[in-house]
Amino acid sequence: MIQALVAWLIMSLVPAAIAHRRGLDFVTWWIYGALAWPVALIHVFFATPASVKIFSRAEVHTCPFCDERVQAAAVVCKHCGRELPQAGAPPSVARDGCRKCGRRIFPGSVRCGFCGAAVTVP
Repeated sequence: MIQALVAWLIMSLVPAAIAHRRGLDFVTWWIYGALAWPVALIHVFFATPASVKIFSRAEVHTCPFCDERVQAAAVVCKHCGRELPQAGAPPSVARDGCRKCGRRIFPGSVRCGFCGAAVTVP
């Protein structure tokens, strides 16, 4: 009986060691491994490593051209490759259309008819 308990506690070190290598808390995973060893062993492979940064909604924006999520600090969209408008940049319009969505701006328009962005004629 005692040998089985010692073997179980030693086996619980396996998920704890794997978790520790991935930057997760050793003691927490050792306790978890002791209580539910088979589940902890499978779970540790799907646990997010501590070195991976999870972005909050404040750090992620939507690309106005392809509607995909990109980091707020991005200058170019990684999905469509277009240059992203910067937050501090004044809204403006190129000769061929809106800088935000790229659609045609009609003469005399104050806002883009597609995205609603305020525009100024250069």
